[in-house]
Amino acid sequence: MSQGRGDERRGSPFDRRMLREIRTVGGERLLQEVMELFVERTPGRLQAASRACAGGDLEGAAKALHSLRSGAGTVGALRLAELAGRLERRARRGELPAAELERLRGDTEETVAAARRLCAAGGRASRSGAG
Repeated sequence: MSQGRGDERRGSPFDRRMLREIRTVGGERLLQEVMELFVERTPGRLQAASRACAGGDLEGAAKALHSLRSGAGTVGALRLAELAGRLERRARRGELPAAELERLRGDTEETVAAARRLCAAGGRASRSGAG
């Protein structure tokens, strides 16, 4: 059991402590906004990395993977951030991580789906608390 990743046991790709920290800083509204940005931007970052790898553009792949890693880290998706960072480092060393992009794609899709669920739950909580 690794520290900071306890939620993975329960199926959430997000670090509970990081989510709590975002809520502490800006409440449920900030968490909602951060998650919405993650959902909006992450698929494009993955697509950019895939296209760059397919075209042999290692620098472009590294930049897209860096963006993906940073976005995932911001929302506490530590497993996704770690994988994207590992692929980023490989791309910077001149290796094409194309084979591992399929794993990254699966992890990204799973994490984005979980973020959408969090957004939906947060939206319901905000609406029920408004008045």
